Amino acid sequence: MDEHERQLLETTAALAKENNKLLKKLHHQNIYGNIIRVVRYVIFVGLAIWSYILIQPFLQQAQEVIKSVQETQQTMNELKTKAQGALTLPDVSNVNFSGLQKMLDAFTINEQ
Repeated sequence: MDEHERQLLETTAALAKENNKLLKKLHHQNIYGNIIRVVRYVIFVGLAIWSYILIQPFLQQAQEVIKSVQETQQTMNELKTKAQGALTLPDVSNVNFSGLQKMLDAFTINEQ
């Protein structure tokens, strides 16, 4: 092996060592990046669940209020329907008043 080949071999060995160091750093960064990504997702999911648990009583109370308002509205509609039915006057256009007229005539005759 001559001097030039030896120098190329040493340079290649040095570059390979440096390359291995860089690859190890990249590998470690990739692992840490994955761990951080998983931790971030766990935090996001945990925050979502915690928020739901925190807000859930208020949502349940709001749901009960909405249900109460709907029941009250239904009751008011029923009362409105009943009130309209009670205020409706019967149709007297087809009533035969001849019997009433006879009673009035009889009453006026007895008065004289």
